[in-house]
Amino acid sequence: MSQQRPLPIAVPLRFLAIPYLIVQAACAGPQLKGGLGPDPNEPIALTVTPPTATVAVQQAVQLHAFGLNGNGDSIAVPTDWSASGGSVTAAGVFSAGSAGRYVVRGEARSNGNLIDSAFVTVLASVVALRVTPATASLASGASQAFAATLVASDGSTGAMTPTWTATGGTISANGRYTAGSSTGTFRVIGRDVATGFADTSTVTIGSSTAPITAVVVTPASATVATGASLQFQVVGRRSDGSSASVTVTWSATGGTITTGGRYTAGSTTGSFSVIATQQGGTLADTSGVNLITPPPPPPPGSVANPLLLPQPTGNGTPPGTAPALPAVGDGWTDAQSGVRVWRVSAGHHDYSNGPLQISRPTGSRYTVLVSDGGYQLIDVTPGTGISNRRRLSVQPSSDICATFSYTDPDIIFVISGGTLYRVRVSTNAREDAAGFPMAGMGAGPCWLMNSYDDMWFSTTSGGQLRVYDVALGTISSRAKGGEAYLDRLGGRVILTNEGGASQPLWDVRTNATTTVSLPASHFTHGQTALGSASTLNVDQGQGIMPLYTVDLETNTVSTSWTYPGYEPDFHTAGQWVQPGTAKLKQWILFGAEAERFANPGPCRKAICLFRLDGTDGVRHIAYHYSAGSDGYWGVPRTTIGPDGHLVMWTSDLGGSNNVYVAEVP
Repeated sequence: MSQQRPLPIAVPLRFLAIPYLIVQAACAGPQLKGGLGPDPNEPIALTVTPPTATVAVQQAVQLHAFGLNGNGDSIAVPTDWSASGGSVTAAGVFSAGSAGRYVVRGEARSNGNLIDSAFVTVLASVVALRVTPATASLASGASQAFAATLVASDGSTGAMTPTWTATGGTISANGRYTAGSSTGTFRVIGRDVATGFADTSTVTIGSSTAPITAVVVTPASATVATGASLQFQVVGRRSDGSSASVTVTWSATGGTITTGGRYTAGSTTGSFSVIATQQGGTLADTSGVNLITPPPPPPPGSVANPLLLPQPTGNGTPPGTAPALPAVGDGWTDAQSGVRVWRVSAGHHDYSNGPLQISRPTGSRYTVLVSDGGYQLIDVTPGTGISNRRRLSVQPSSDICATFSYTDPDIIFVISGGTLYRVRVSTNAREDAAGFPMAGMGAGPCWLMNSYDDMWFSTTSGGQLRVYDVALGTISSRAKGGEAYLDRLGGRVILTNEGGASQPLWDVRTNATTTVSLPASHFTHGQTALGSASTLNVDQGQGIMPLYTVDLETNTVSTSWTYPGYEPDFHTAGQWVQPGTAKLKQWILFGAEAERFANPGPCRKAICLFRLDGTDGVRHIAYHYSAGSDGYWGVPRTTIGPDGHLVMWTSDLGGSNNVYVAEVP
């Protein structure tokens, strides 16, 4: 195979400051025994519980693992334990001596492909436990989910499952409270036995016979594209504050609405109404609907144009109320940009940057990779929606062990059992070719990255960084824990240590290592591009975030511009390949989640694009509506496709983690 490399163009990548990686169970097919069906003693999947936990430094958490056989029954499975930091005993008891986020991994001894992990947040100094919601009003027999977080002295938090007790009703081990028959004011108490901290919520139980005094429609206001549809919900509100079901008659202007509350917008833009009127009564409520002309879906083969997107207004806070959780395959029109947002799946996608999690388009169709009961491939057609959900035939060894091809939209690369495979997306079958499969890539956690010509692959496993040169058929390796970032041009890797202003830069072709030095920051929450890398500086305090860009070919650093605000909790991604665009003119994806800091930037609770040099302003794609309070995957880890037309993120909108995509014109 020729060693000649194409000339450089340009794209980006991201850096994280925390050790992390959750591993999904990899399921082998059930084994038949004597032709009678699956062997009930042989597991096909492994599950680690609890999947997430929050503890203080040196506080132990007990993890358990069990198997699932081909009949769907739980069975005991001898399990080997390992952790990304801290220590874990042979019995699954984990603890750590320093704060951070850790992955504790269980692997079935009988089958190394059966793996699952728990994500453990360790807080340095726990000062409180917080139960949410702080208050609730329920009718007799109604239920309410409660959640708890531990709070550290620095303000950081972590979701956890306390010991629950309650009065006036019952509460399950996972925090679901069911009101009893007695009216009055009662308590829900969450207590962390290890630290002794507790918090109490107040529950008011009202009489189920209290009269309904109001009808409430949600969302209270909405932006809908002409021709698009949106589901409205209605609930009755009793005089004691409790909720009740209510039968209504729907009516609407500017479009049509079904008897079930599904509104379809007409062709005329403007302000209109959706009205719910109580049947047999006089109560009613109205939702304001703003109909706008959306940007057209991206035509096949076109170049994304962020200049068609608006610049953010205010401090990035979403206007009006958040949309209700849509059904899978449904979504909403963003209130500011007009782009279409689709709910693709439950679960999550792997990460903001690193692997390519959105394919190049085949015609107008894209394929995305999500983790939802195993790794799934889902097709997305802008302007139409989602289709053809199927389980990936070669399951990755862990998260971030699969990446789509840059050169062939019908190929995804997967590391499974330490071997790098090619899988054809259209047939969902493994396809061997020159250089594939390649053994010796390590079992993960992978952080698998590929160059824009698919001639270089980098991965980390067991404290080793491995780089595969497809042209030479060789794997180079060196010690490296945590994350490493491949230059999308190939041949170079930044070995980030998740902190510090100096980072090693390894040229794999010559085995030479140099140092990249920044004025005052660290490679965190950033990204690499073709021949360049960048990171926002959050070290100087609230109100200033300079963007440093490093030319990886000359090892020179420039201060591109200053982001207009302070958002230390953010994620960026740069998988979008932009041929013929100067390095500092590359567009970078940016998703912000910060809520508690002063001087928030324009992308607060939103997903945006901006150029590395700051020209053409920040461009708003969509609000993600994530509260960031539902554990690690509840925050909007945004990623972008290789042509810039599709972005994907995870949000805990509606109280559960789901994957969404938005169309960029």
